[in-house]
Amino acid sequence: MIEIKNLSKFYGTVQVLDSINLTINKGDVYGLVGRSGAGKSTLLRCINGLEKFSSGGITVNGIAIEGLNDNMLRETRKNIGMIFQNFSLIDRKSVYDNVALPMQCWHKPVPQQKDKIEYVIELVGLADKINTKTRDLSGGQKQRVAIARAMVMDPAILLSDEATSALDPRTTDEILELLMGLNEKLGVTIIAVTHQMSVVRKICTKMAILENGRCDTTGDVREIFIQQPPALINLLGEGEVEIPAEGCTVQIVTLEQRTQQELFYRMSCDVGHPYHLLDSKVSRHRGGVYGVFALNFPSERADVFLSFFQKQGVPCKIISR
Repeated sequence: MIEIKNLSKFYGTVQVLDSINLTINKGDVYGLVGRSGAGKSTLLRCINGLEKFSSGGITVNGIAIEGLNDNMLRETRKNIGMIFQNFSLIDRKSVYDNVALPMQCWHKPVPQQKDKIEYVIELVGLADKINTKTRDLSGGQKQRVAIARAMVMDPAILLSDEATSALDPRTTDEILELLMGLNEKLGVTIIAVTHQMSVVRKICTKMAILENGRCDTTGDVREIFIQQPPALINLLGEGEVEIPAEGCTVQIVTLEQRTQQELFYRMSCDVGHPYHLLDSKVSRHRGGVYGVFALNFPSERADVFLSFFQKQGVPCKIISR
């Protein structure tokens, strides 16, 4: 769907993107995360051609973005919707008129416009607000209008630039549920720029962590949170676990909340040896619960503990022994 190869971008002498390589497949919900100034929004704008990049390449559905003339770039953008933090609506216009703007710009037949506009407004849950001026809507409702406008041309790709950053937690959850529904029902590929890790855990299937314009950590969201690479630890602001000099230290992973409770109970009963819980992280990802735990136990009992984890089918990584 989208291939980004060795992409670099300069503003004058300042490099904001440095040799970015990403593959985003059809149907992915892909999170671009990082601190402010990491290059997330610039990368997003390069994908839809709003920013020109200095070197490297981007292909969207097999079409190379670089070198396209203005008309060809407009045709490519027709297949890419975009939503922003500040909604970018015309307040004096109604919900219907705001959603209609892309179809009017592309001179779609009026009967086709009406049916499609009403469909996407209903899809985002605003059928009862169709004639309401957007200035009279709440922030969450305004973002729903922006999503409907972005989807009215049936894009295969939806770009989200901090779309929930200005919303309260409850409204954020509602918007994220809506985006997940669009991904599941319509198969739209979503690329979400965010600094909110709750957004990544809630909806993203894959992610890339940007640091100072570079992107060295990419992959499945759950795997990245389980592996705890340095880029993630730096982003979360968490210190590394202090590893004792003595004994055997391991990292184990549980994929269900019930499994976590049962595991530690069984370990106490079956193994019968003391251990130290050095660190624990329990997180949610797309409705599931998983835990990552660091344990330390005497080296002479290591084989007993490791055998127990193997029998229980618990992923276990030896950190030190």
